Amino acid sequence: MIESNRQTLLHLSLINGVGPGTIINKIIKGLYTQKYPDLLDASFMDAVDIQHELQLDTIYSFTPSDFMTICGLTERLASLIVSELKEKKALDLECSLIEKHTIRLLTIFDRTYPEILKQIATPPVVLYCKGATFEGTAKRMAIVGSRNADQYAQDVINNIIPDLVTNGWEIVSGGAEGVDAMAHQAAHQAGGKTLIVLGSGLLKPYPPSNFDLFKEVTAAQGTLISPFPLTQQPDKTTFPARNRIIAGLSQGCVVVRAASRSGALITAQYALDQGRQIFAVPGSIYDDISMGCHALIQQGAKLAQSSQDILEEFNETLIQTSFIPAYTEPTTPRHPTQTTISPILSFLSGSARTIDELCDKTGLSLNDLNNELFTLQLAGKIQQDFTGKWLRI
Repeated sequence: MIESNRQTLLHLSLINGVGPGTIINKIIKGLYTQKYPDLLDASFMDAVDIQHELQLDTIYSFTPSDFMTICGLTERLASLIVSELKEKKALDLECSLIEKHTIRLLTIFDRTYPEILKQIATPPVVLYCKGATFEGTAKRMAIVGSRNADQYAQDVINNIIPDLVTNGWEIVSGGAEGVDAMAHQAAHQAGGKTLIVLGSGLLKPYPPSNFDLFKEVTAAQGTLISPFPLTQQPDKTTFPARNRIIAGLSQGCVVVRAASRSGALITAQYALDQGRQIFAVPGSIYDDISMGCHALIQQGAKLAQSSQDILEEFNETLIQTSFIPAYTEPTTPRHPTQTTISPILSFLSGSARTIDELCDKTGLSLNDLNNELFTLQLAGKIQQDFTGKWLRI
């Protein structure tokens, strides 16, 4: 039964336009409350606990009307799902690729699925993994920052990460150039474990410049992770989801070298929304690549100038001399491009909206909508609340 449930979750996750929110909060919860009508306020975790009693594959016989009545879906979405579930070529291909490339598939119903990730609003339904297995309850720290990181960032990372590894922490980042790659490499060289969360499918790892790093890490104690179908290419819609998972897998998030509108700040915001500890490493007041870190500190993030500043927040100690921040030459400030006002903002004026509601209201495709949301989020015009809904700031 559980194997059938896992395959059904995989099939649903392959449908373009059906996200974790729809699968968890609509379909799984709808089936659960249908089976237990007296438990209307049950969470999806209740469904996970009794997964052996749920038969997800019953949805293959559903009509659009069934999805609308039992799961509360719109007619458009219900019709899409019914149509896509009839076609199993994509599912069969994905299953064959999983087997061919020895990919491990984790679903939210699996015991090895990270417990801390289940705590966020609408966690990913499936995770594709390559490399070493990882403990669901391990201590993990996210390290994020600029792709244009410099020697100062390298010095900071070389100072902090070996101590975290010594204290049993795994390092999580996004596999990008700059701070991400530095963090993964430092953890690997210190003999620790690192988790690389990709913004693409595992068979289309990005960026190409880090292919050798990915191979080196997964050949040792590292793990490549992605919530996306195996052959999905990266785009602007995939990176916010990746950042959310980086934050969700970790107990804390350390930001090293981030400009005022850096994507690393979005990861930090996700971490804050998820109740994680936020740390920021300061830099020169003349360097705009540190302005995001300074803003986080002003907003309440803990200033981190040594590993001990981080460890003490988790009641851990490690005797070490703090590093002395290096002076960096002033650089010409980089001014972000002015973001245009999106019509999406008008739909967010009254109340928070789900991604499905925005799709219906705007008529945009999921990819185009996610592009708009990402741009508006970077511009500081919108944010997600703790339920995963979007709202205007």
